[in-house]
Formats: sequence, C-alpha cells, structure tokens
Amino acid sequence: MLPVFKTDVRAQVTRMQEAYFEDPNPHHLFLLVLVKHGLATPYDMLSKLGLGVGATSSPLKRMEKAGLLTGTSQPRRSTRYAITEKGEEELRSQIESGRMRHWWIEESYVYRSTPRAMFLSWLYSGPKQISDCVDVAMQELRFLAHKKKQEAQAIRETIPRFEANCRHSGLADDEGLLVAAVYQWLKAESDAALFTVQIEALKTMGLLLANLPSAPKQKSTAV
Repeated sequence: MLPVFKTDVRAQVTRMQEAYFEDPNPHHLFLLVLVKHGLATPYDMLSKLGLGVGATSSPLKRMEKAGLLTGTSQPRRSTRYAITEKGEEELRSQIESGRMRHWWIEESYVYRSTPRAMFLSWLYSGPKQISDCVDVAMQELRFLAHKKKQEAQAIRETIPRFEANCRHSGLADDEGLLVAAVYQWLKAESDAALFTVQIEALKTMGLLLANLPSAPKQKSTAV
C-alpha cells in the first residue's frame, strides 16, 4: 500500500502546484515583481532588501514549478531567476483586474505588510493609491486596537472569579485557569498598545510620500 500512498501524495502536490497561483498572495506577487526588476536571486533579496532566505527560496522554487519563473544555476548552489511570459501575464492580469488593491493589507500583519503594499502601489498605481494604502492600514489598526482593548477588558473581568476559586479550592485546574487568564489579559493589553503605537508610526510613513521618486516605466522582461 505504501507505493500507492506515495503516488497519491505526488499527485496531490502536483495539483497544488498547478493551482498555486489561482489565488496568489501579496508576498508571492512581491517576489515576482522583484525578479522582474532585477533582484533575481535569494542573495540579492537578502543583501539589498533584508529579506531572509526562508522567506524567498521556497516561494521562488514554487513559482518556478508553476511556470512563472525560470531558474539558472549559479556558483555556490545559488539560483538566478527570470520571469517567464506566463509570469508576466499573471502579474499583468492581477494588476489590471484591480485585485492587487485588495492585497494591500494582510489582516494578521497590518503594519509589517504596509511597506510592501506602499511599494507595489508606488510601482504600479501612483501617489493617490499609496496614500489610500496608508489610510486603510491605519483604519484597520484602529479597529484591531479597539478589539484588543475590549478583549482585554473582558478577560480582566474574569480574573477575580478565577482568583477566588484558586484561593478557596487549591485545585490545580483552578490555578491553571487563573494563570492562563492573567497571561491572556497581559497579551491582549500588549497587542492593543502595539497597534496604537503602529498607528502613530504610520502617520510618519505617510509623510514620506512626498519624497518618493518617480517609479520606473514598466516593460516586459519575460524569457
């Protein structure tokens, strides 16, 4: 039965690769853009952009398997990538369809994804949409900060009960509930504070918009 299982796994992986870019995420699009503009190896992305190899090597290999990139072996076990005609078509399709605008902000990483979103907007959309990107990020952060404050308050209200139960029963389960509640409360308050600080940081980033240079003119680089 083991060979059949392996075959099924290989078939599943192949299907995943074929469907990989039916709904690409912002990071994949970002890497595709970098390759298109000459940052064509994981080392380029590390040395010039500070992107860790773990964040680049695997996605680039998957894009190669999906036919969006070609890879050429380089010294020291490195690979230089180039965008293919299929990659150009995918990139153009996503930009022209307007879907990229919906990828500006990743809900779980609002602040971390904003510089990438601003970069893509600068390269393909123009100043108005860069400003919109910052505004959307700030709105999302305000919502998340408010949500975390409410969560912290709700948790805080449970602590006296857990504390009383722990004091009266002395049971390990009650002690565990108290310990967990205190940690969750502190974590929610910390997250709320962090989101609030990020809002102020984004205000500073918004001031950078006037100093951005003109974006390079787009041209096909497909191989």
